[in-house]
Amino acid sequence: MGQDTTVNRHNQLCLGVDAYLDMPIKGGKGGAAHAYLVYYNYDFGPGYLRNIGILNEHLSVDAAKPDRSWAGGGNAQPTIGTGSIIYGQFGYALPKNNDGTQWMPYATVTNKNFDRLPEGSFQYGVGLNYFITGHNAKLTLEYQTRPVYQLNGGNIERNGSKGQFILQTQIFL
Repeated sequence: MGQDTTVNRHNQLCLGVDAYLDMPIKGGKGGAAHAYLVYYNYDFGPGYLRNIGILNEHLSVDAAKPDRSWAGGGNAQPTIGTGSIIYGQFGYALPKNNDGTQWMPYATVTNKNFDRLPEGSFQYGVGLNYFITGHNAKLTLEYQTRPVYQLNGGNIERNGSKGQFILQTQIFL
């Protein structure tokens, strides 16, 4: 038997608005308040939803098993689809150290409401940036949550959340 090669085409509309604040405290010698807020409204067509696992080492999973995630294995989660996303990041950059390095603790919140899922997801994260040479070289460690969905009799149901630690580096030459 051949594979179904039907292609469904839909008009797409992607809208977004964001705001960013980086405000020095005490004339720049006392650190800085940081805030980023964004709202996305996506229409990729009816029921469109994409699960993504960033740098995910897990290849596949049988979503029909009761202990498995519908989104896939590893850290995969519903990431983009028809619906809306609100994301905010709020932090405080501490005053620079004598060697020019700087620390910035921060918190994130995400609310995703995709049409294909029965309920939205609220996610949060807490992290710490270590600026070695400003944004040209930095390390970030963050703990964040992600939603877990399961297939139950053909229906997608939310089944709690799981946590994950993320360590990343940025080097700009």
